[in-house]
Amino acid sequence: MMYVFIGCVAADQQESMFAAKFDEQAGSLSLFNSYRGMPKTAYFVTDASRNILYAVGSEGKTEGRAASYRFEPADASLQLIGMQSSEGVNPNYASVDPSFSTLFAVNFGGGSICAWPLREGGTIEPVSCSIQHEGSSIIPGSQNKPHPHSIVPDPSNQFVIVPDLGTDRIYVYRVDYNRYTLTLHRTIAVAPGTGPRHFMFHPAMKDRAYCINEHSSTITVYAFDEAEGMLRELQAVSTLPAGCEGANKCADIRMTPDCRFVYGTNRGHDSIAAYRVREDGTLSLIDLEPARGHKPRCLAVSPAGDYLLAANEGSNRIEVFAIDRESGRISPRESVQLQASPICLSFMN
Repeated sequence: MMYVFIGCVAADQQESMFAAKFDEQAGSLSLFNSYRGMPKTAYFVTDASRNILYAVGSEGKTEGRAASYRFEPADASLQLIGMQSSEGVNPNYASVDPSFSTLFAVNFGGGSICAWPLREGGTIEPVSCSIQHEGSSIIPGSQNKPHPHSIVPDPSNQFVIVPDLGTDRIYVYRVDYNRYTLTLHRTIAVAPGTGPRHFMFHPAMKDRAYCINEHSSTITVYAFDEAEGMLRELQAVSTLPAGCEGANKCADIRMTPDCRFVYGTNRGHDSIAAYRVREDGTLSLIDLEPARGHKPRCLAVSPAGDYLLAANEGSNRIEVFAIDRESGRISPRESVQLQASPICLSFMN
């Protein structure tokens, strides 16, 4: 049985976490269980080998948290293992190293990043490292101060990459896994007003990486030098159709397991941009598909690569799209309505 975890922004006393069964043969999604969780459950990391779910989010306006849960597949129940402070405001992205020894997160609201040691049974230790970003950029309001928005270990497991959409910089930190600490290695400036948001590495081409940019509505393709911990821009492609002038903010980016296609979300234009991945890792636009809802914030690709799920935050709805494995085009299959606003998705099988 395959499950999808859905994290939401919920009103007081409402459930903010849901487990849904996903039938990969039929492409159907059905809600199965719900949990109170943190009022804002912003991001999940799953450890399928141990049936452990890690979540970051907020208890209130200033209380960032990381929590771990033990998942029981038989009835989709979650048992809280433990919870720790993020020592910051509004954590909204998390990741782990390949050995699940360290949990990383960004505190979007407070402009800091942090790390926690993890124990074998899923226990999260108190924060071992917290680093405050400084600076700003040119867009009033959203770029008046730092807003780190993702934190991603590199394939060599030496560094984590942190795009900061508030400062228009990408930070590269060296990781000390013995001390569970981060040290700034270098910063890479991007064009003012870009707003780098979510970052990912190409799973097969270890020297290629991608960043979706919230304010410029683009995806940047980078060459990554793991010896130097350096990113070099290779390409920037728009996520919007030619001539589009309406307000738009990009959100999430995902690649299919076969590494042939990339998808990015547009909030405002309310669409999903599909790209073919060329042999050199650069992208060519295939098409833009309506998101069938408002503010598509998060994407998830099914493990076999046949389906794309989109969380439409502004419509309280999850959309299921079938992926054409030859063309990369997506087509709508079904919708699942929620009572809360979905902002993160994660498969566990």
